Formats: sequence, structure tokens, C-alpha cells
Amino acid sequence: MRSLKLAWLVAAALFYIDAFVLNQGSIAVLSLLFVFFYQLPRALGTVREPELRRNRLQRAGICALMSALILAVNQANNVYARSAARRIISACNDYKAKYGRFPDDLQALAPEFLRRVPRAKLVPGRNGRFKYTAAADSHQLTFTKFPPFALRIYVLEERTWKKLDYAGD
Repeated sequence: MRSLKLAWLVAAALFYIDAFVLNQGSIAVLSLLFVFFYQLPRALGTVREPELRRNRLQRAGICALMSALILAVNQANNVYARSAARRIISACNDYKAKYGRFPDDLQALAPEFLRRVPRAKLVPGRNGRFKYTAAADSHQLTFTKFPPFALRIYVLEERTWKKLDYAGD
């Protein structure tokens, strides 16, 4: 019983770290590999000890559930980021229609065009924020799909999304 409590505690800690701090899914992928290539074969090999087998299968299930939840949270964050980006882009276009130019920063959109500037993702730190770059001939909205790589860039003048991928995303 103690090992199951420890498994839940470790899974909760890893979930928080990967889903909300790293926001990558790397721990989830490594955990799934650990489940399928170590935990499950080890559990299925304990035929003569049903209690140990059940305990090992439960720990493998906890690990697999944690991995699935991490990947789901990461996907939900990316969907949220795209939705928030659409709202910002629309507000930037409304700003341009009214003032004849795109804003110099995102804060210029609130509260007239947006109640408040939304975060890119529901995670702490830089990975949770949009980056807005305003130059004389280019205005770009950027968010990170999978830190530290896989940047998504929207160029307002071109009305197109671009990718800047460091890891072949």
C-alpha cells in the first residue's frame, strides 16, 4: 500500500513539472516508454505472486495515467494559445482599422479592444505569455508550442502563421 501512495505522489509531482513548468511532454513520453518496456513486462512476469503482480500493474497504470494527463494538458494549452492568439490578432486588426497602424505593444489593446491581454498558456513564466514584436514594417505575435523550441509566429502584415522550429517539430 505504501508503494502505491508513493507512486501517486511521484506521479503528481511529475505531472505538475511536465504539464505546467516544462510544458513539453518529455517526462510523459519517457514515462510511457518506462511503462511499456519495463513496468508491464516486469508485472506480467510475476505470475506466481498475484498480489505483487496487481501492485506492479497498478503502479504501471498510475504512470500511464499521469503521462496521458500531461499530454492532454499540453494539447489543451496549445488549443487555448491558438484561441487567445485569434482574439489578439482580431483586436490588432480592429486597432489598425481605428488608428491606421498596428499597436506598439499588446497593452495598447486593453481595455478598448480586449478586456485584458490573455496569456498564451495556463502555465507560469515566459512560456505562458505571448511575445509581441513591433517594428516599422513588421508586427509579429509569437508563442512557444513546445518549450524551448517550436515557436509559432503570426505576421500581422502578411496575415499568416509561420514556424520557427529548433527541433524539427
